[in-house]
Amino acid sequence: MVAERLRGPQTGVHARLNYQKQRVRDLYEFRHLVRYLASSALRVERVSFAFGFLWWLLDPLLQIVIWTVVIVDILGRGHALFGNYPFSLAIMTTMLPFMFFARTVRNSVAMLHYKELQMRRIAFPRAVFPLSNTIAESAKLLLAVAVIPIVALAWGESLSPVQLLVIPLMPILMAITVGLAWFFSALNFVFPDTERLLNVLLRLWMFISPIFYTLAFMRPHLRRLVELNPLSFVLECFRQVLLYHHIPSLTNIGGALIAAVVTLTVGFVVFHIYEPRFARLN
Repeated sequence: MVAERLRGPQTGVHARLNYQKQRVRDLYEFRHLVRYLASSALRVERVSFAFGFLWWLLDPLLQIVIWTVVIVDILGRGHALFGNYPFSLAIMTTMLPFMFFARTVRNSVAMLHYKELQMRRIAFPRAVFPLSNTIAESAKLLLAVAVIPIVALAWGESLSPVQLLVIPLMPILMAITVGLAWFFSALNFVFPDTERLLNVLLRLWMFISPIFYTLAFMRPHLRRLVELNPLSFVLECFRQVLLYHHIPSLTNIGGALIAAVVTLTVGFVVFHIYEPRFARLN
């Protein structure tokens, strides 16, 4: 059944809509494969999961240290960006979610490229690869976010039950991430240089995301452009919950949910439009 559907959608709006619905059902039918791939990804390293997590956390921590030295110590800026909160702690609340996003998208694109031979031999939804990778990386992000209250205590900051709201924010970030992972994975098979260009794009993406600044700090015309970034509102929500201990504003929650629905839908549709090109079954 799956092999037949991988030949691609038929023409016509109704036929294409039915095709996309069937792809959703296929993904649900292979939910056990998604769970297996996610658990396997967490055990892929030969070292223990604890050491694997430490390596995962090392990169964003080094980024935080470097940017703190450059912006605060060398340039003498950053003190007034987040009120009385330490600059390092402030960017940690958004840097960790962004690094999760960047790592997941990059790994998903690479995974589909390397798994092409398997896709020629076995009939199953290719969408399981980015989805399982997102789930696996989210487990590491959850542990990384749990480190933030410990760091806050070391800086003399208080804790609050509001910080637990980061848990319902996780599925929103995961939806945005897997949607963009599907999109760029499909694009990589149409334009093979996408995987290389993605590394540059993700570096630029970090600067147009509210990591080193807040949306309220920006000029109105620039803010409207940055708000087009699917990550902008959800990162603001992470900062409001983890740093300020505030319930996210309706604007930020609404923007994050809209971004999640749009990216998830567009990514899923684009992925399955180009899926028959990935590896045609004989």
